[in-house]
Amino acid sequence: MSEQFLVSVNAILKWPDRRKVYQQIETLPIPYALAFLRENVSDIDFWRLVADANMEMDDDIVRAIFAFGIKGDRAKRIKFPKKKKKEVEVPAPFRSTDKYWEEIVVNAISVTNEVRHMGDALPDKVGKRRRRVVEWL
Repeated sequence: MSEQFLVSVNAILKWPDRRKVYQQIETLPIPYALAFLRENVSDIDFWRLVADANMEMDDDIVRAIFAFGIKGDRAKRIKFPKKKKKEVEVPAPFRSTDKYWEEIVVNAISVTNEVRHMGDALPDKVGKRRRRVVEWL
């Protein structure tokens, strides 16, 4: 099934006969096509058309924009979309918007012990065992 989708993406980006392209992409999922088109198409007018039609109009119209809004170029090499990076879960005493929470957890032993006590996951740099805090008088 994935191979069929790759043929459809190849059709969008390379085939010169746009009517055949439209017939080929009738079953292509729109998010799959968008992932490839983001990497390969930089025409601002095309993206404005997609933005206007994407959530408001029928899927057939969006596929028609994919088929007829791009000029096929056989010589162009297709770029595959990049994989998304894994999102790191921020532990409890910190907010998701805190910028330096990892450095604080790595360098402040008392904060690290507090996060361990709450049971949240720690970064790989930090050991799993509780450490003793030495305070100056």
